[in-house]
Amino acid sequence: YGFGVKVDRCDAMDSLKLTLSSNSTEALNDLDLLLTGSRLTSHAREAVMTYTQNTQNGDVKAIQEAMVLTPEFNTLGAPKPVGPRAPETQTVPKGPPRSYKAVVNLYLGGGADTFNLLVPINCALHDEYMAVRGEAALGNTKL
Repeated sequence: YGFGVKVDRCDAMDSLKLTLSSNSTEALNDLDLLLTGSRLTSHAREAVMTYTQNTQNGDVKAIQEAMVLTPEFNTLGAPKPVGPRAPETQTVPKGPPRSYKAVVNLYLGGGADTFNLLVPINCALHDEYMAVRGEAALGNTKL
């Protein structure tokens, strides 16, 4: 099953529990990272804190309620303000982009039968391959 552990039941890990700080600023910072990828603007941050302070209990639940109403929570890109604004300046690239290396992990359900990727043909190894692989072997007509 690849690199992970196969779990047949969803209840094997019970549930995800997140403990946030009782300090509203720290809780807002944590929720900003978790819910918007740290894209919360200063205007939205002020609105969330104002809402939180005006509620009866002013707790983390109030921050969560206000966070889901922000444009940053409901969009994928960077939110832009509505109304008149200064024209955007064009940024000039500073040079060719740096090269980088990335690790890409593809999980293919079922995987690949590596013994059928390179199959010997028209030689003594093909007979041995057919004997060892049995029904899973690819015959000459399928190659």
